[in-house]
Amino acid sequence: IIDMVRNLPDETVIFDIDETLNIKITSGSTKYAIKGLDSEEFSRIPFFEPDKKITLTQNILKSMIEQTIFAAATSDQKPILKGELFEIKDGVFNMVASDSFRLAIRKENINTDVEYKFVVPAKSLSAVAHILQDDNEKEVEFSSNGKHAVFNLNGYSIFTRLLEGEFIAYNNFISIDPTTEVIVSTEDFSKVLARTTFLISEKIKNYVKCNFENSQIDLDFKSVNGTFNDTVSADITGDSILIGISPKFMLDALKASDSDKVLIKLSSAVKPIIIYPIQGDSFTYLIMPMNIK
Repeated sequence: IIDMVRNLPDETVIFDIDETLNIKITSGSTKYAIKGLDSEEFSRIPFFEPDKKITLTQNILKSMIEQTIFAAATSDQKPILKGELFEIKDGVFNMVASDSFRLAIRKENINTDVEYKFVVPAKSLSAVAHILQDDNEKEVEFSSNGKHAVFNLNGYSIFTRLLEGEFIAYNNFISIDPTTEVIVSTEDFSKVLARTTFLISEKIKNYVKCNFENSQIDLDFKSVNGTFNDTVSADITGDSILIGISPKFMLDALKASDSDKVLIKLSSAVKPIIIYPIQGDSFTYLIMPMNIK
């Protein structure tokens, strides 16, 4: 119906619907005849009046979604991971996404004594983010009844069914004792990593060897399509370390960080890579390393 109306020749569109739900659509000399469906077959919207509501400025919720949604799972292997955790406790709002290979956490302090813990499908959050405006004066309100959540913004109400199950204990994965800390320019590291993408094979899991040593990161990449070598300057403290990293996963994290520089903490070639902002803890990204052959 959207495509039909979009391509009609005249500004005036006439809908004529009879008792058997046959629909005639007329605009100028163009005529359509289509079959309608009984409105009783349409899904019931789960209207509810929650007693706990959270209100944020739209720009904050928009940034929280955009800085985490890339890490949500797309496969059905673990359905709960196809959503994002909303965890609100003691005035702290954590939004968390993970696909088992990486983890994204976005933290925001909010003025509320409400407590919530539920998982929203990533597809629903994409729809919400599409309507949200990057405006610190406009607000968005959301709430949940335990089975559904509703987002109210800009004259819209978006209802979504919540995902059932227990989300991963994400805090257990970010508790590491780093032996190496790296401060690097987000733009510089992103540009070097992006140069590997021209050689990536979709059929094989590709990784780039990153050697953190002597104030620089040496990158060595090999695939069936060719090889690549480059370096990027960085402030490195602690032990030198060689680790295998997925270029795509690191690029996604760097892009979402929205920061000029990031702090990367490492402990070994087989333990998680943790990425933080230089100051504060507004976001935390975790990437599992890849086995170096």
